[in-house]
Amino acid sequence: MVIVKNNIKKYINLYKNSSTSVKINFIFLSVFILSVFITIFQFIFSAVNAKYIFEYPLFQRVRNILFSDFYHVNDMVFENSPYFEDQSSYPPFVLFLAKFFALFGDYSKGYGTVVTQPLGVVAVVIYYGLFFASFCFLTYYLFKKDSWKNWHIAIVLVCFFISAPMIFQFERGNYIIYALLFSLIFLCFYNHENKFISEIALISLACSVGVKLYPCLFAVLLLKEKKFAKFIRTACYSVIILILPFLFFEKGFSNIERFLYWLTAFSGNLTDYGYNYSIVSTVEIIATFFGHKLFTSNETIALLQKILPIIILVFLGISSLFAKKTWQSLCLVTIIIIFFPNISFAYALCFLIIPIYAFLLEKEKSKIDYFYMALLFLSVCPAFLGYYLKDFAVLINQVVSTFSLILLSLGLVVETIVFQTKNLIKNKKNAN
Repeated sequence: MVIVKNNIKKYINLYKNSSTSVKINFIFLSVFILSVFITIFQFIFSAVNAKYIFEYPLFQRVRNILFSDFYHVNDMVFENSPYFEDQSSYPPFVLFLAKFFALFGDYSKGYGTVVTQPLGVVAVVIYYGLFFASFCFLTYYLFKKDSWKNWHIAIVLVCFFISAPMIFQFERGNYIIYALLFSLIFLCFYNHENKFISEIALISLACSVGVKLYPCLFAVLLLKEKKFAKFIRTACYSVIILILPFLFFEKGFSNIERFLYWLTAFSGNLTDYGYNYSIVSTVEIIATFFGHKLFTSNETIALLQKILPIIILVFLGISSLFAKKTWQSLCLVTIIIIFFPNISFAYALCFLIIPIYAFLLEKEKSKIDYFYMALLFLSVCPAFLGYYLKDFAVLINQVVSTFSLILLSLGLVVETIVFQTKNLIKNKKNAN
């Protein structure tokens, strides 16, 4: 008992004498691990009380096919005419990837039947196996090169996989997880001294764009660092990856017009309480909470509905270019990715692993970073499962996450304005 007390005192003293950066990282790691245990406890509670665990998905309290997005996309390419037969709004590159997974199982009677087929299960195992193997290799590479000095950050990355957006993603099986993987490869290697690896990183970002379009915003780092040649090459790779895969489907480039049509049709407004994290849906939910229907047929309100998100989008985009720190730029870009597609489900929050990783790596932290730390944590960690809270589970997750992201974006924008204003005044004084 005395030894335990002495060790506790030792760690408390070590914490007190640590830098602000170390303290913030320690707190973040501690609460993240705690949230993981809470989520696991909820899972065990659900498993004990349910007759069989998978009567409902854990995160959403609705009857749905597990890995429904995965099987649905595979079903689209089964007849090789996704844009004319299945009204697909997915870019052709991700459908090209799905052609491989569609080989596992018989989709002739619809994707709902593939779930029970052994080959269908094999496809899911390969799908997630490839992702986790790649992610583990990436994590090992990143932390091995500095002799695991940042091992606590590696633990946070592992814990992230038991956060609310990742649980939702695992149950839906959305291909967005590969957009995340390609984006991580880009962010880790675009500055690599080896030109070949650096070029692979640019192609990886293009592949990410080919899966989900909006990761193109991560190219803001290339503009911010004035690497215009890399930016142009990335843009060229992206165009090739977005257009060339159309040739692998019936009617070839004729699919482009149909793809754009279904893309805009699918991206209409959808207020889906607890599921849609878009800024339009969020504002509508807030208005509904106070007893108002914000988006009516009124022309002025309809115009505001279209213009206001664009104004906020431009404001956040400009702020990401001029933010003080790299993690702040990444965070603002990620918030845009989450908020500004009109339909943005919970799995879009998976991209928050990128600014969280960059935030924890940041060595120079100030007291305001305690505030940012709390908001980043709240954005991903309230993983309330649906077994006993039913529909309130996803609604609680959405409310906590969206309000945290709104406060986070406001804080970062204000800090960017203050930082740039101080720089402007300083430059004027130096010029005089």
